[in-house]
Amino acid sequence: PALPSARKDGKVSRVKIVGGAELALEWKDGMLVNCTVTATQPIETILVYKGEKRAVTLAAGESYQW
Repeated sequence: PALPSARKDGKVSRVKIVGGAELALEWKDGMLVNCTVTATQPIETILVYKGEKRAVTLAAGESYQW
């Protein structure tokens, strides 16, 4: 998901993403300050932020923090 331009600061959690994971985001002044992906089942995915891509492989219960 994209960061909302109408809210300079905020956070969301427990956002379900395709493939079996949950996402938590926090942003300040329109910039990402925390992104945590927690697998609810084994998952391989690619995270993208501002053109930077990161390949992530997680077992169920594992988390990755950007």
